[in-house]
Amino acid sequence: MAKKKAPKLTLEQERKLLLKPCRTKQELKGWIKYFLNLELPDVTVSRYSDTNPLQVIWEVYDICVNKNNPENIKELLFVAGRGSGKTLGMAIAELMVMFHDSREVVHVGAIQNQAERCYAYQKNFLYNRKLKPLVTPPDIPEEQRILEKANMSKSLFNIGGEKITLEVIPCTLKACNGPHVPLVVVDEIDTVSGEGVKAFKEISGMLDSRNGKKALRVGISTRKSRYGLMNKQIENAKEEGRTVRRWTAFEFMERCDDTRSGTKKIPLYVNQDKMETLTQYEFDKKEPVKQKEYTMYEGFEGCAKCPIFSICLTDAKNQTSTSPMLKNLDVDLIQKVKAEGADWALAQLMNLKPSVEGIIYREFEEKIHVKDWDQMWKILTGKDYPGECSHDRFVAKCHEMQLPCYAGIDWGYSSPNTVVFFFIDKRDNVFIVCTDGMTQISSPAWIHHLKTKYHLKYRVQLYVPDQADQGAIQEMKKAGLPTANDAKKPEIMAGIQTIKKLLKVPGGSEAKLFINEECQHIISEFGLYHYKLDAAGMVTDIPNTDHDHWLDALRYPLSLLLGKNNIVLGGGLDFDNTEGLRDTNGSYSRTPTAAEFAQTQGIPFQQNEPDASKLGKIGKKSDLDDPDDSSGSQGGFLWSF
Repeated sequence: MAKKKAPKLTLEQERKLLLKPCRTKQELKGWIKYFLNLELPDVTVSRYSDTNPLQVIWEVYDICVNKNNPENIKELLFVAGRGSGKTLGMAIAELMVMFHDSREVVHVGAIQNQAERCYAYQKNFLYNRKLKPLVTPPDIPEEQRILEKANMSKSLFNIGGEKITLEVIPCTLKACNGPHVPLVVVDEIDTVSGEGVKAFKEISGMLDSRNGKKALRVGISTRKSRYGLMNKQIENAKEEGRTVRRWTAFEFMERCDDTRSGTKKIPLYVNQDKMETLTQYEFDKKEPVKQKEYTMYEGFEGCAKCPIFSICLTDAKNQTSTSPMLKNLDVDLIQKVKAEGADWALAQLMNLKPSVEGIIYREFEEKIHVKDWDQMWKILTGKDYPGECSHDRFVAKCHEMQLPCYAGIDWGYSSPNTVVFFFIDKRDNVFIVCTDGMTQISSPAWIHHLKTKYHLKYRVQLYVPDQADQGAIQEMKKAGLPTANDAKKPEIMAGIQTIKKLLKVPGGSEAKLFINEECQHIISEFGLYHYKLDAAGMVTDIPNTDHDHWLDALRYPLSLLLGKNNIVLGGGLDFDNTEGLRDTNGSYSRTPTAAEFAQTQGIPFQQNEPDASKLGKIGKKSDLDDPDDSSGSQGGFLWSF
């Protein structure tokens, strides 16, 4: 027997249905399908997700309309994969909340184009074949229609006789200064920049609970860069009281069919950072130390050659949504991953970590360069520490091995005065042992702090401050601190390259720069220091100065000590009368000692310090070895003091 068609509703019945609240997610799904002709994906597919495109709409709707908020959520932050329906979903949620809760709404687009995109969605909804005759019927006066007027800045609705506004605005100080509403949605947070950052900080002031409607703030974006606003929102979420939900590109992708994956299960080994997958045979061929970089997962025989297995891990087979909006795996995912690479995919498709795009020190990896005291001891001596090493024990060992300590200083006031202390061993390993910083303090007070708290503790042989403040440098000399003073400020890019070479020795994977885990100031900056973006959002070659205070303090001494081409070989210093420094042809045969360097600069040098002359020799390995060295390690080194 043929199924009877449901009777067609009258316009009045449809108008009532339009304004009738949805009490379940299934009702909401049906409302969207009936009035907007959309069927959004409604399955959480990836193991890295805890929501999906339809669930996102329902959560915002359920809190606002049904007052169902057991977690007492005041701010929702949705972290979404690229191209996974973020703006579309919020455009739908805002309309439904306005219709069913008479709640005024402001949608803030990070930039003008983003705001226009949301308005375009909503305009298309309001003027589609189903909604237009309901919200703007031609047979009744404009002031009695549901939609009285519509434009991007402010659309006016008449919901049950109550005048409700829906505004779509860009994230600027002027646009965000006026509205006060119980629902604010901020779209594509990670693209907020310039003046928009100041406006973003003011958005909390737009929230206004009224008429029993508790204010809710919603943020939604892909997480792109480490230094972007979205990454800060995620990292500070718990502290600042926001609830984070995530979904990936897989929630908007078709199911991986058995014809693609196969059905026979096999072990596969994954290095997710590189998005690399190995079979058992390929894994067994790796050296044991390299095998530690891989994690074993169970996959299917077809997964071994799939470029996205390392992020899919067979999760794509979990997709059961029947949505016609699901995208093609090959065209919309695999081809994009091939074109954009692992860093882009992990950040913008999967939200697993922020991208390193634009990051200056991309070579920096915490698992390689950040060490505890035991690990630093092992690198320094070649032996395990008998027990638990500490800061004082490590520093004492450096002194025992007659290693020189240097300190770099960056001046500040509203931004911090900063200092970085480090030792250099015979193999040019740099060990950062302490960082400190103070704001709202004068240069003389900062210098006094350094002298009384640190100078004797580390036996600093040379301080290398920012040369821009000559007055502060003279204060350091008056305080009796051995201070480098070269009127020519070192080139930023040359100093950056010096640090890059220590993070990863050219031609290999060896690291020469190690930071103790207690030095969180500089560890944080290594991950955030980045190039500026131009007006189009493209990365330039000009460093941004937002996260460079401790890195600058490190760059100054390393540029002086290890950037030898300009200082020694370039003739910047006169060592002609120093015995054994040049051969008969005038070529340098070794690096000057710290004492010799201090002498050429007129810097007071602490003669009672251990002799560090051997630390600068260049020659055969046998010439470099110290018979009293207990480090147990080998290797030559580059120029070093």
